[in-house]
Amino acid sequence: MDLATWPDDRAEAARVHYAGLPTHPQSGLISKQMRAGGGVLSFELKRPGRDYAFNF
Repeated sequence: MDLATWPDDRAEAARVHYAGLPTHPQSGLISKQMRAGGGVLSFELKRPGRDYAFNF
């Protein structure tokens, strides 16, 4: 869970997508069907571009 919340603490990150977060739009359904959030984690950066992403 620490890895899933880490981008939230960064100014460069806009959104975090992880099924195990309580803020996930489907968290109610996920908690009924799964024991954990799974292994897929993604996040969006506030600025586009390859250079920005690599510097992040």
